Amino acid sequence: MVNAKELMTEDFVSLDVNDSLAKFIGAMKTQHVHSALLFDQGAYAGIADKKSLVRTKIDPDSVKLKHILKKVPILSSSVEEAEMARLFINADTRTLPVLEQNKVVGVVHAHSLLPFIQTKLAQLRAEDVASKKIIVFKETDSVDTTIATMNSRGIDRAPVVDNNGKLTGIMTLVDLYIDFYLHHQSKKTNIGSGKGTSPGKLALSNFMVEECSSVSPKAKMFEIINLFDSNQINSVVVVDKEKPVGIITTKDLLMAFVKPAY
Repeated sequence: MVNAKELMTEDFVSLDVNDSLAKFIGAMKTQHVHSALLFDQGAYAGIADKKSLVRTKIDPDSVKLKHILKKVPILSSSVEEAEMARLFINADTRTLPVLEQNKVVGVVHAHSLLPFIQTKLAQLRAEDVASKKIIVFKETDSVDTTIATMNSRGIDRAPVVDNNGKLTGIMTLVDLYIDFYLHHQSKKTNIGSGKGTSPGKLALSNFMVEECSSVSPKAKMFEIINLFDSNQINSVVVVDKEKPVGIITTKDLLMAFVKPAY
């Protein structure tokens, strides 16, 4: 077994609740983080994470972080992996703070749990834990269409394919907001199909992540977890004959670990 104190890191981004959303976006870009702890007059208040950014056409320069503050469970140093997994799942977050005597001493990231749950998942294959009812987008789909579909279907990431249905990349909703709406809101851009193109009409190929990790349906858990760990990623696409048939996220792995509770 492993506890929060053994998994936590003291390296985290801290911001004030009155800092601008733009400052958080800048921290994510320059420090390659997906969350920050928020403080109010020196006291821990909550977190801001990538998912907090999914708001419709918000202005990053005027919105304060207190408006997207997210309350998440607080870990004690002694809480063990099964309880941590449940807390990550229920809070739908990838970061939880560790407090001692009302003072933040570190954070635990969900992906740090994966090597310690590998043994229990050893008999499973990718097809056993993958979400199979996936929405797939084409490279030629517009940004507006993609965001609207992802919002209406309640999904935060999806594979992208070419005209033959073969996997060419992946797109996450929060990354679309960061790279698109939060930087190109109410503007015109020259990306893609010519000057003066309305940003929402641009093809998804301009924004998708082409370096997409994938596994076969029969891939073993140690292969998958090693892929997550070595590449510092939070999802892989399950591919059969070059076509996406499922997706596995960190949350899927944690849910498989704590079954039958879920």
